[in-house]
Formats: sequence, C-alpha cells, structure tokens
Amino acid sequence: MGPLDGGGRRAFAARVILTADRVRQRALWTVLLLAFCLPFAARGQTEEEPPPAATAEPKPAPAPASVPIDEVGTRAELAKQAISNQILEAAPLGDLKEPTEAGYALIREVAEREAGLSDALDNVVSLDRLMRIDQQWLERDARINDVQAGLKARLDSLDALLSKLGNAEKLWTETLEQARAADSPESVQTLAAEVRERSQRAAASLQEMRSKIVDLRTRIGAQTARVARARTRIAQTRNLLLANIFVRDDIPLWLVGSSQESMLTVAQRVSNEFVSQLEATQKLALEQKERGSFQLLLVALVIIIGRSARKRSLRWPQEDPRTEKVAVLLRHPIAIAFLAGLLATKGIYEQPPRAVQELADLLVLFPALVLIAPLLDRSLRPAVLWLAGFYVLDQIRDVADPLPVVSRFLFTLEMLLAVGSGSWFCWRFRQIHPGNNGVATASADFVPEPETLILRWVPSLLQAATVACGVAAACSILGFQRLGRLIGDSLLESAYLAILLYALVHSAQACIVLALRNRFIQPIRTVTRYASSIEGTLARLLGLGAILGWIAVVLHLFGVRDDLLSILAVVFATDLGVGLITISLGDIAVFGLTITLAIGLARLIEIVLDADIYPRLHTPRGSAYAFSTILRYLIILVGFMTAITAMGFDTNRLTVLIGAFGVGLGFGLQTVVNNFVSGLILLFERPIQVGDAIEVETIAGTVRHIGIRASVVRTFDGSEVSVPNGNLLSQQLTNWTMSDRHRRLEIPVGVAYGTDPNRVLQLLLGVASQHPQILSEPAPQALFLGFGDSSLNFALRAWVRDQDVWVGIRSELVLGVHRSLTENGIEIPFPQRDLHLRSVPSSASTSLAQLAPPDSAPATQRE
Repeated sequence: MGPLDGGGRRAFAARVILTADRVRQRALWTVLLLAFCLPFAARGQTEEEPPPAATAEPKPAPAPASVPIDEVGTRAELAKQAISNQILEAAPLGDLKEPTEAGYALIREVAEREAGLSDALDNVVSLDRLMRIDQQWLERDARINDVQAGLKARLDSLDALLSKLGNAEKLWTETLEQARAADSPESVQTLAAEVRERSQRAAASLQEMRSKIVDLRTRIGAQTARVARARTRIAQTRNLLLANIFVRDDIPLWLVGSSQESMLTVAQRVSNEFVSQLEATQKLALEQKERGSFQLLLVALVIIIGRSARKRSLRWPQEDPRTEKVAVLLRHPIAIAFLAGLLATKGIYEQPPRAVQELADLLVLFPALVLIAPLLDRSLRPAVLWLAGFYVLDQIRDVADPLPVVSRFLFTLEMLLAVGSGSWFCWRFRQIHPGNNGVATASADFVPEPETLILRWVPSLLQAATVACGVAAACSILGFQRLGRLIGDSLLESAYLAILLYALVHSAQACIVLALRNRFIQPIRTVTRYASSIEGTLARLLGLGAILGWIAVVLHLFGVRDDLLSILAVVFATDLGVGLITISLGDIAVFGLTITLAIGLARLIEIVLDADIYPRLHTPRGSAYAFSTILRYLIILVGFMTAITAMGFDTNRLTVLIGAFGVGLGFGLQTVVNNFVSGLILLFERPIQVGDAIEVETIAGTVRHIGIRASVVRTFDGSEVSVPNGNLLSQQLTNWTMSDRHRRLEIPVGVAYGTDPNRVLQLLLGVASQHPQILSEPAPQALFLGFGDSSLNFALRAWVRDQDVWVGIRSELVLGVHRSLTENGIEIPFPQRDLHLRSVPSSASTSLAQLAPPDSAPATQRE
C-alpha cells in the first residue's frame, strides 16, 4: 500500500499546482478589471494557502497511460475479449478469394487484350469500331477501379483495427512496466504480459493480411498503367485515322480476292469469342441472379402501372387535348416496360458482359419503334421500319468484322440498300405531299413545336442522307474504307440514336403527365394550379436536352467533338481586357446562367409560397405580397453577387465600384433612388396593396403590381398606367379598399312639390332593403335633404360588400327607385322657370292670353 499512497500524493500535488495556476490567471484578470490593491492580496493569499483540490473547477481527466494495478484482473479479461472480437471482425477482411479471382481474371484479360491490340488496331478502318474498342478498355478500367476500391475499403478497416491493437499494446506494456516497478504480485504481471502478447500476435496476423491485400492491390493497380497505354495507342490510331481519312487505304472492291486470313482461323476466333461471352453470361446469371430478378420485377411493375394508367388516360384527351399524345403512348405499357428494363441493363448489372450489353442494345430498338410509330405520320413509318432492318444488318456485320472482305461487302451492300430505299421514300413523300415539301401535316398538331420543325425537313434530311450513303458506298467500292465507314456508320448510328431519344422523350413526358395527375400529388396546389406550365416546361427541357445530347453524340461519331470542344474552350477562355477589368466569354456565360437560375429560383419560390404556403398560414394579402417581393429581390441580389464572384471580380474593387455607383445614384439618379426607396416603404408600410382600388391625381383604378421603381395601376377604363412610387407617397392618395372592400352608394332623388316626403322616404328604403347585395349593417338611409328650385331633394345611401360591383348595383338601385316612384304616381319634375316679360307689343300680349289655359293666372305685363 505504500507505493500506492506515494502515487496518490503525487497526483494530489499535481492537481494543487494546476489549481494554483488557474487561480493566478483569474487574479490577473481581476487586476485589469477592478483595482490594484485587491489582486495583490488575493495573489498573496493564493500563494500562501492553496485551496484544496476538492474546490478546484472539474477538468476532464486525461486518458490513463496504464491500467491501475487493482483493476488489472478485470480489465485484462475485457481486453482479451475485445482482441478476440477484433480478430473475428478481421476474419472476413482476410478472405481474398473473390477479389483475388476477379483481380487475376482482370490481369489475364488485360494481358490478352493488350497482346491482340496491335492486330485489332491495324485492321480497324471504322471510327465507330475504334470507339467500341476504346469503350471496352474504359469498362476494364472501371472494373479495375471497382476492385481497387473494394481492397482499399478492406485496408481502411484493417488499419482501424491495427490502430486499436497498437493502442492496446502500448497500454498493457506501460501497465506491465508499472507493475514490475511497483513489485506487484506475479499474477498481475502475468495477466498484463499475456494481454500484451495476445495484442502483438493479433496485430502480426492483421499485418500479414494487410500485406497480402497491399500486394494484390499493387498487382491490380499495375493494370491501370497498361489500360492507359492501350487507350493512348487507341487515341493515336484515331488521330492517324482522321488525319488520313481522305487517303486510299485498300484496293478497289472488284480487285479484292480471298481474305488474307483463313476462314478456319476466323471461325475459330469467332467461336472462342462466342464461348467466352456465353460463359460470362452464364456466370452473370448465377452470380447476379438477384439483380436479374430485380430487372424482371422492374419490367412487371412498369407493366402494372402502365395498365392502370391506360384505363385512366382514356378520358384525358377530352379534358385536355394536349394529353392525346400521352394517351397514345400509354396504350403500349408492355413496350414502355421493356424499354425501361433494357435501358437499365448496364445500371442494374455490375460489369455485364459485352454480349449481354450488345443484346440489350439490339432489343431496345424494337419497343422504341412500337412507341414512336403511332406518333409519326403514316408516310414516315415505313422509313423507320427500314431503319430497324439496317440496325439488325449492322449487328450481323459486327459479327463478321474479323473477316475484312466479308465485312466490306456487307457494308457496301448496306449502303446501296440505303441509297435505294432512301430514293424510293423521297419519291413516295413527293407523291403523298405534293408542294408541301413532305410535311407531315397530320402530325403537326400531334408533336411539340421543335419536332414539327424537324419533321418539316424530313424529306430534305432524307435526301441528304441518301446522298451521303451513296458517297459511303462509292468510297467503300473505290478503296477509301476509312472515309466510307466514317460516313456510313456515323449516319446510321445517328439515326438509331434519334429514334431511341424520340421514344425516351415521349415516354418521359408520359411519366410526367401521369405523375402530375396522381392522387398523391393533387393536394399540392402548386402542381394542380400550374400543371400545364410544369408539363410544358419539362417537355421543353427534355426536348432541348435530347437535341443537345444527340448533337454531342453525332459530333463524337464524326470525330470532331473533341476538337470543337477544344476550340470552344479556347474561345471562352480568351480574356478581354478593358482597363483594369479582365473578362472572358466564359465569365459572361457563367454570369448570364447564374442570373437566369436566380430569377427562375425566385419565381419558383414565389409560386410555391402563393399556392401552398400562404393559404395554409392564412397570411394577410399585403404581408404575403411584401414578403414575396422582398424575398425575390434578395434571391436575385444573392444571384447577382454570386455571378459577379464567379466572373472573378475582385471584391475590393467591387466595393469601390459600388461606393462610386452609390455616389452617382445620389447625385444623378435622385428620382430613381427616391422611387426605389418609396417602393420599399410601400411594401413595408402597405398604404396600398395589390388589388386595392385607388385614386391618385387624375388616375383611378386597381393596383396590379408594386415594382421596384413604379407601380402599375389598371384604370377602370381598361388601360394600365405606370405610376412612380414617389408620387404614391408624396401626392394625396385615396384608397377605397385599404381596410375592407365595402363601398357606400349615394343616389340623389328629386320629386315634385306637393309629394308627401314620408312616403318618398319609405319607398326609397324599401327599394334598398329589397336588393340582395345591399348590406344590412350599416343599414341603408333615406334622407330628405331640402327644397330645390324645382323639386324636393332626397338621397338614398346604402353600403355594398364589394368595391368591384358597386357601379352595377348602383344602376340597379336607380332603376328600382324609378320604378317604385312611377308605380306610386310620384312625379320626378324637370327644371321649371317663371318668365317675366317686359316691353311686349300689345298684339303679342293678346296672343299669349289666348294661348293660356283657362285656369291660369293672367300674365303680368310691365311697361
């Protein structure tokens, strides 16, 4: 117990020293904050009487460097169990059977393909074939990376376990040394030594596993360099092929004899390749059967959803004629399902064999044809079917590719057939659509606008393709195989891709329409209110993406995409200097794209807030509009600042520019700044809101928009007037609907002298109370205003609920008042005047007296 007591005293002394240091620091801060006398006393007290350790502020204890002697027995058993668990955890990491087999298979495959690469590149005359070879090497590189990633994950796990074992070994080594120094019992030292040795043995075993993984990873990683060399050779061959594209590379077709390679050798090669791909397919079916089941389940699920949607889509064209195309597509749910399943082949399976991928590429064209056939004019369908036949012929030509002569004859035959069929279709179009350039008018309303423009030029495109196929056939016959294959293969691949993209775009549009009409989406008001806009926007984006993707692939097929991208990169990276400011076309493009995205995002958020958020929160109309407007300005401002930063402007210079711009605004654009600030005041103070009926100066109308500079008022006559925001604050403004939309009507009424006023008041109140749109509170009022020149003057005052309809209600009340007075025999007089005559001849006076009524008073005549 003596050594233990000594260790306790040392620990206590250390804590006392730490506590004293901490108190000194606090005392120093007290010196700076309070006075000079108190700290000295406090410090002296601290130095003379250190506070006990129990009063010190608790501090996390550091991890012990060793196990306390009295805890060795318990901790040793726990440590042994932890080491055993770590060994069990590392056991699966040491099973390298699968990665070793995959890695060595890759090594053998890379070695074999690299050995035959020279012969394959020497016999390549088609850029398309060269791209396929490059794609195969890309897939091998991806497989190498996958194996390497798996091995890297194993290494990371082993390193973590080794780190734990290393820490355990250090801990128990220190414990053993402490036990020996303290002359602890032999059993304690034995336990510590046993745990340390077990940690060392486990670490050595894991280190051996790690060495094997590192060795395998190094061997497989070496194949990355071989793949890179192979791709470099492919790129060199591509450049050489393009550089000598116009050079004759073979003898004319009529001089071709037998193949330089025996049919037996080629047949043996084809047979070996077939057996290899068949074995790979069988292995795929066995090892990835769960993925195959998932693919079948995906197809079945799409069929079920498609059949259900087909029943619902029957009524869509009556509700919205624009959905007719979608309804036609949903008539073929099986074709949509197989199209989706075949296109997902490469994504579902992990590194599928080439035969599986090529079979999926072959079969995917047929559901695509089934889908697009109803969307095309009848005159275009045979051309698409012929194109499918060419696609099958292409697959046969790929099988015969090891036989150069046979492949050349098949290519020439294919091009000649294309020339013949293209000529016949051109003639057929002119017969069906004379004078219309072959426009498929029946489908003009059946396809989106971009596709209508494309179909309008189908005959011209078909004529150009026919001529190109003729050139490719002539090149193949004359011995310019590289040029002929480049033209012919690129042309056919472009046509196949166009069909596939056409089917994909329309299938995606059908899915969008189906999703937007799902009952789970319908409660979202943004979707239901803007469904047509969403469908149109997504359709345009899909069409634009498909066209851009098609152009990119076509440029790649013709071997000019990389060069064109390099030229565009140079053009967009070229700096244009104006004084101290340097900018490029790329910066301008990024700026425009960022601003466009910011404006679109602001508009989208505003729509979602107006349609779904504000109605559920019951936000007041003015507050919602003010918040949306400010949020829109903020998003656009952030987008502008982001765009400026993306352009590479120095923020310090930008600050100076903004300051100078602010000074310029203060002096030269006072009116603009005044209107801008007035617009912010209008949004926050809300003296007017969108939808209010106002009168300002000579303008009376409804507020349609409160902008950053001016507000738009639609007058009651129908014109729209832009009123500067400053005028709305500085001029006298009448707002008829600021608190509510109630409006008081006042109808003046005059009746003839001699009419009972009480009777008139009762009739006026009766007319007002009988009208259904007159408010009972405030109650209508009928007032006797006084005596006029020709009538007794009354007024009917009543309130209506809505400002927008008060003119019509007033007209109805006027009609009711007139009808009520007429039915009760009350006269509405016209103005009457007394005429006093002076200096009238006696003959005229006699005539007037004869014309006067018998009961009338004689006219007064003054000389």
